[in-house]
This record gives sequence, structure tokens and C-alpha cells, in this order.
Amino acid sequence: MYRTEPRRARIVEAVAGALQGRLLRNQHLYRMAARILVVEDEAIVRKDIQSTLEKLGHSVVGTAAEGSTAIEVAERERPDLVLMDIMLKGDMSGIEAAMIIHGAYGIPVIFLTAYSDESTLSRARVAAPYGYIVKPFKAIDVQTTVEMALHRHAHDAEVRREREVRQRRQVGPE
Repeated sequence: MYRTEPRRARIVEAVAGALQGRLLRNQHLYRMAARILVVEDEAIVRKDIQSTLEKLGHSVVGTAAEGSTAIEVAERERPDLVLMDIMLKGDMSGIEAAMIIHGAYGIPVIFLTAYSDESTLSRARVAAPYGYIVKPFKAIDVQTTVEMALHRHAHDAEVRREREVRQRRQVGPE
């Protein structure tokens, strides 16, 4: 018994250290400054969102006022995240643009809208957004939603990688 106690303590210490390292790595993933695309058709609101994001330490890699432009910017810049107004001027809604951006490039989207009625929410759910911010917004709402979206996206990516590794192990070399 005397000999196992120091060994057990070393094992517990090693496991705790490994877990702490993993927590710090994961925390870094969603606490880092994100590269964000802002899609909003009202110029004043777009500038306000951009200013808020920059004050929070993020960089705005592009802005767009229409869905088709948002898709082009997302393809070119590959942002970490998109903040998308649901109701955009033009032929394409924010919901349609979000579905294309997320489907084609795997970029998470947070909806930003003045509408919180059930009809708008049910249409937005179809796009599986990583968050939903109602205007007028506060900086803390943006900060919290962006951090949670980045964390969820990093977690989803890790789960996908682990699933792929398990599948490769099951198939084995041919």
C-alpha cells in the first residue's frame, strides 16, 4: 500500500495535467480573435456591428449587403464565422445565403435580425445557425454568441475528426 500511493499520486497528477492542457487548448480555440464576415444591408448597422466586433478583438475580413456578395466574400476570405442579417435586400435572403455558405464552406453562421417572431425563427432553424442575435444588440450579446459559436464549431470539428479516425480503424488497411 505504501508503494502504490506515490505512484497513484503521480498518475492523478499526470491525468490532471493532460486534462488541463486540453482545456487550455480548447479554450484557446474559441477565445482567439476570429476573422468574421458581416452581412447586413443597412450601412449604419453594418458599421456598428463592425465596430463592436473590432472592440471585442475580432477582425472583420469583409462586409456585404446582399446574399450573393456574401457568398463570394466567404469563398474568397474563408472567415471563421459569419454574422448574417436574415432580411437582406436583393434576390436572396440571409437564410438562403447562410445555408449555401455553411453547406459549401463549412463556415458557421450567426443570424442577426430585428425579427424574433415564431415564423422567422422557424424559417431560420432550417439553416441550423450557430446563434441568433436580436437587434438592437449589446456588445455582451455579440461577445457571448460569437464565443459560443466558435466553441461549438471547434467541438463539432473535433467530433468529426474522431469519427473519421474510428471509421478508418474499422475499415483497416486494404
